[in-house]
Order: sequence, then structure tokens, then C-alpha cells
Amino acid sequence: MPCRGQRSARTRCAHPIDNAGFFSFMTFHWLTPLALQARRKGQLLLEDIWSVAPREQCRDNSMRLRTMWEEEQRSKGTEASLCSVIWTFCRARLLLSILCLTVTQLAGFSGPAFVVKRLLDYTEQDALDLSYGLLLVFGLLTTELMRSWSLALTWALNYRTGCRLRGAILSLAFEKILRLRSVRDKSVGQVGP
Repeated sequence: MPCRGQRSARTRCAHPIDNAGFFSFMTFHWLTPLALQARRKGQLLLEDIWSVAPREQCRDNSMRLRTMWEEEQRSKGTEASLCSVIWTFCRARLLLSILCLTVTQLAGFSGPAFVVKRLLDYTEQDALDLSYGLLLVFGLLTTELMRSWSLALTWALNYRTGCRLRGAILSLAFEKILRLRSVRDKSVGQVGP
């Protein structure tokens, strides 16, 4: 894909997700050029798609996970836990994701529980106050936007986190398998990192 608006003299384009702003990341607007190109051409070829974002590459993520695993083994010895290392690897992004999901649930509950009830009560009144009715409609719109955007942000965060973790774990597992001379007499537990 051609590098449009690229300011540096690099030969390869940076992945657009790394340059996406908050709303672009949350609403997947950074994918729009690719969708427009697919619509225009009627198909997408491999050369039309961006290369993997630098933060999603297996090499960097597996090195980070390996460093964490080795540190865990040094500090805890045989009591080292891969689950603990994975939690440390993903902790910040998962906590942010949980916060976004909490906002999703609160907005999904508060819209119908509070705003819709008051909107229904408003429609049954004889004397209508237009500004109050518009405020209720705006409140319902706001809660629905918060719900859908925070759910989209949760999905986007979790998808990237899952890709990073999957790439790191698979890379470490393959490296471990390649280092073994013979895997025939090894159980699945012995092949792990």
C-alpha cells in the first residue's frame, strides 16, 4: 500500500494503527483506507495489506516474555508460574480492558433503566417541556454511544493483546521444540517453555 502523507524518509510505511488517534483506534477508522481500496479494486491482494505493526511482531514480544519468564525462574525457582508471567505480560492492557467493559455495562444498564423510563414518563405527560424531552433523547444517545464505543475499545484492546500474547507464546514454544534433540519421549508438559 502506498505511503500517503508519510513525513519521514523511511522506505516502509508504518502500520496505521500505530499512528491512529484514540477515536480512530476505538472506531477502527484506521482501516478505512484499506476498505476503500478493497471496494475500489473489488479484491485485496497480499501486497495491498500492511506489514505487521512493530509492536505486534513475534520477535519483540517473545523476547519480552522470555525475559519475564527467566526472571520468574530466577526469583521463584521451581515454583515459577507461567500464568503469573502471562498476567504480568498482559496486566496493564487487561486492566484497561476491564475498565472499558465496566463502562460498557454501566452505560448499557443506565440507558434503559433511567433514561428510557423517564422518556416513557415524559410521553405520558399532558404538558410537554421540549427542552426536557430533547435532554432525555440526548442522554439516551450519549449512553448508547458510550456503550458501543467502550465495547469497541474493549474489543480492540483485547484483540491486540491476544495477538501479542499468542505470538510470544508460540514463538517461545517453537524455539523450545527446536532446541530439543528428540521430542519422541517427551510429554506435552516437558516441551513447555
